[in-house]
Amino acid sequence: MSKRVAIVLAAAVPLGLAWCVAQEHRAAERAQAFCAAARPGAGAAALQAQALAQGAHAGQTRWSPQADGSEQLWATFTGVFPLSRHICLVTARAGQVVEARLAYLD
Repeated sequence: MSKRVAIVLAAAVPLGLAWCVAQEHRAAERAQAFCAAARPGAGAAALQAQALAQGAHAGQTRWSPQADGSEQLWATFTGVFPLSRHICLVTARAGQVVEARLAYLD
């Protein structure tokens, strides 16, 4: 291996790792900010659109009806890999936010 190739690889690996860490941090921050804005008592109608506007994954961010009559919004912010998901799980009843909490699925 030439010296040039070794230098390029030595620089690329730390830069790639730094990018991965930054992407994970960014996804976690977005989920946390979205949860902080979804306050109990607030209207829930526009939350899905807001999550998507803030970078949530379009295919994984959706409302899900629950057996007790409430609905849950899984606002999913994807990290580096598709299976690294930072989630703000919002529970709503009668169009009002009841609870918002963070979750992580790997």
